[in-house]
Amino acid sequence: MRMALTIKKSVFHSLLLCMAMTLAVPCFCFGGENNMILLHKYLTEIGDKFDCYFTIESIGKEGVLNNQILDAMVEIDTNADQSLDSLVTFLKNSLVIQWKSVNETNMISIAIDRVEGRKPIIRLRDRRLAVVKNYVLDRKVGLQYEGAADGLIDSLAKVNANIRKQRLFLAGQGPIIVDHETQVRVSCTNKPIRDILTDCIPLPGYSRVIWSSYTDGKEESPSVIIMFYGARMKEDKTRRGVAQQTTNQTAVGVQQIPGSGEGVNPAKP
Repeated sequence: MRMALTIKKSVFHSLLLCMAMTLAVPCFCFGGENNMILLHKYLTEIGDKFDCYFTIESIGKEGVLNNQILDAMVEIDTNADQSLDSLVTFLKNSLVIQWKSVNETNMISIAIDRVEGRKPIIRLRDRRLAVVKNYVLDRKVGLQYEGAADGLIDSLAKVNANIRKQRLFLAGQGPIIVDHETQVRVSCTNKPIRDILTDCIPLPGYSRVIWSSYTDGKEESPSVIIMFYGARMKEDKTRRGVAQQTTNQTAVGVQQIPGSGEGVNPAKP
């Protein structure tokens, strides 16, 4: 009887210890100075704080629609929020993205450029893009265009076939953001495509992430998928709830709307 009572007390004390450890874990994980957050969400919040904007260039993988930089969960140093200079220093020296897929884990280092103009624009690029041959966003082109931002991608695609739109979306991710509303004007003779995409956008009220891109993973002449993010309020509503998703999903359940070229998930109402 005494042995049974002793065992019961031991089990009870063990349970209390486990409960105490369980309650302590969240304080330990989230009470420090570093936090995990979806990078897109972080850039939106920090962009509002410092009134700055971002562009993202990522290397993708065939069959995977996620942007491996923008859609990644990252650890953020809250001390980097003190000034725009400290933010740039953090992004340049400390931000490393760990992208996990089924069979591999990629550690992605980011190259950072800060461009001063109408507003500060911080350009984030996967460092591996520096060795990609014939990377289309480095090319200079001449272009005359006036119309919606989304149509600008079509016009650039006529100049270089390696430029494409994302026409599919992921189950659970929600609709693709297509900026049919923002009106832009381009008139240039020899300008980098990267700068064309950025300079034409009227920044007041626009998404803090102006545009993002990712390649199809080829090391030479890759296709590059480009997406504009539209007006800030519209983007926030469209992406609501996406920030909690896990990353590295592949395209599933996609059908084509006849004559539209748009991808639709039949599982969604």
